Amino acid sequence: MDHPDDWVIFRKLAERKLGKMLSELDSIQVIGKSSSWDQHNEEFGKNKINWTKGLAERSCEWEVKTKNIFLICDRDSLPVQSVGKEVDGVDDGVSVKGDNPQPSQWNGQHSPNVHLLSWKQREIENYLLSYTAINGKEKLVEINDQLGPNFNLSAEMQPDDDQVRSLDVKAIISPFIKTIDGLCLETLQTYIDMIPPEEISEDIENMYSFIVGKLT
Repeated sequence: MDHPDDWVIFRKLAERKLGKMLSELDSIQVIGKSSSWDQHNEEFGKNKINWTKGLAERSCEWEVKTKNIFLICDRDSLPVQSVGKEVDGVDDGVSVKGDNPQPSQWNGQHSPNVHLLSWKQREIENYLLSYTAINGKEKLVEINDQLGPNFNLSAEMQPDDDQVRSLDVKAIISPFIKTIDGLCLETLQTYIDMIPPEEISEDIENMYSFIVGKLT
């Protein structure tokens, strides 16, 4: 993940969306690594991919037991059409089309499967942009001023609207989930509890389903 906090937010959203605790994710070790991508002439997820290649090069130093590596990137300005790769005719909603980050050599040992993934929305904070929660926090006008009159966030607007996907909302959302010391689990949970499950994007469930499907 770009930051370990992103995983915490994702997991809390997924539990709210699915209505259950997700203990099957406990086996995943989260590592913070920036994607280092903001222009279309750069390799998407370059930093994460290079980190994986470096891990492969050093794999002779220890026994590799990892089965899967998930490189989960913020979409930033990557075209949303680039996210989602068909597997058996079904769009998985999270894989990045056209990219294969699999290192060619793991020094003869067991080779983990490497998956380059991306949110369809700009970054994880966008998935906290719920009409009900934002309205409850009295920030609806501020959000709608950024979206414009034809794309106002409303009870009828789906959380996967293209305008909402691309909005930079980190500065607005952060005070609801963080203190001066960083991400606050209690504050985050209180905010997420304000979001009706139906206002949480299907992207969250798609990412969960993809990851869990590779763990079995």
